[in-house]
Amino acid sequence: MDLCPVCHESNLAFGHRQDIGIVTLWTKKDHILKKLQSHHYGIVGQLYSRDEGISCLIRNCLANKSIRHLVLCGIDLYNSGQALVALMNNGIDEQHKIIGVNNACVQKEIPQEAINTFRKNVQVHDLRHIKNYDELSSFIDQLPALDSYGNPEHFPDPQVQAVESWPTDPVGFKVVGATVGKAWLDILDMIMKFGLRKKTEYGNEMKEVINLMAVVTDEDPQQIKWEEYFNFTKEELQDYIPKILTNVDVQDVEYTYGKRLRSHFGKDQIQEMIEYLKKVPHTRRAVAVTWDVTKDLGNTKAPCLDLIQCLIQDEKLWMTVYFRSNDMFDAWPRNALALRHLQGEIASSLGLKLGSLCTLSSSAHIYEGSWTLAKKIIDDYHRIPSLELDPRGNFVISVENGRTAETNKILLKHYSPNGGLIDEISGITANEVMDKLLKKKSVSLVSHALYLGKELQKAQIALEEKRVYRQDQPLGT
Repeated sequence: MDLCPVCHESNLAFGHRQDIGIVTLWTKKDHILKKLQSHHYGIVGQLYSRDEGISCLIRNCLANKSIRHLVLCGIDLYNSGQALVALMNNGIDEQHKIIGVNNACVQKEIPQEAINTFRKNVQVHDLRHIKNYDELSSFIDQLPALDSYGNPEHFPDPQVQAVESWPTDPVGFKVVGATVGKAWLDILDMIMKFGLRKKTEYGNEMKEVINLMAVVTDEDPQQIKWEEYFNFTKEELQDYIPKILTNVDVQDVEYTYGKRLRSHFGKDQIQEMIEYLKKVPHTRRAVAVTWDVTKDLGNTKAPCLDLIQCLIQDEKLWMTVYFRSNDMFDAWPRNALALRHLQGEIASSLGLKLGSLCTLSSSAHIYEGSWTLAKKIIDDYHRIPSLELDPRGNFVISVENGRTAETNKILLKHYSPNGGLIDEISGITANEVMDKLLKKKSVSLVSHALYLGKELQKAQIALEEKRVYRQDQPLGT
């Protein structure tokens, strides 16, 4: 009886010995198949992941119970092989997690009883230590032939799981927007999607990401781009701006950011920063702080905005602001707009144009009381821009057909945002070109990378099939 896999059939290779399966992990199966004859195996495939991959392997084995041996070989790049060995040795716990392995589980649609049947009847032969794959055939020839252990078993497909927080890097997030309003939509979407739910010192909960960099590139502080989805009024903003810019006293408030920036320990840090920048425009010491080391550690009223730094570059004033803690729903838009005003005043005093405003929020969070409204704002207003220009430049792609296959190539001309040719990259395949782009760090936007991947694959097809390639157009004949 022929083997009938239920997962990833098109990625598998088939032979004539039905009781042998070969798992090549991250090593390309074709590389190992070159060392074997078809009578050495019934099925051969790779195993990349420790959860979905192992679950598919179990499904295929239980649907084809003539498979009694699994020969494990190849490079175990992400320990998927180690997870399979742990599964065979230890099984799974009540949450279907593989015992003895972090972040590895078996799909819950496969019952515990079925997994135990697989473990009892299939032998895994761990040959990951073998580097010379010529040795595999002699090992396989010594394996005893075993009969099927029962009728095929099939299980429901895995269901899409509702997740509270999407998987992502644990630290370091970036948002860029022309205006505060545009950046805020991306901030809300990012925290609601990737933020981890955790308790606060106030007894409620929040969703938090660590170290969120928000860059506002073009907001004019004198002509703010007002958005209807802002959760404050223009009057409230005008009332808030002096609390950042000036030494204003507010009734029943211990301090304002402006008060600490303008009179911290008797110093007007903003004015001193301006005077020093006039004398030493290349300085990296134009820093103002609000933190008071004598009393703020453990102080429940310690400032959230802790540091401001200004740098002059390219005849523009760039401002970076550090927040130890930042309520990105109720506070950040007002913070950013007021800080942009402060940046504008400093730039005007120095006769400079405005560079970007960059806020670095160590704990960037949204409190649970704002989750519903934040989701509504995202649903109603957040849109993917139709065109987003990569600040690292653009590419013109062409295909050059030489006299021989070796002289055929895909050519990329890299232009700066100002239009100057700054690099040329070529290769025979899309992967070769993409590897060079990665090494050079020539692309910064995900959307740009996806676009280039699509176009490079088209160019490779045109090269291989001798078709006409024109960028952004369907392939010609």
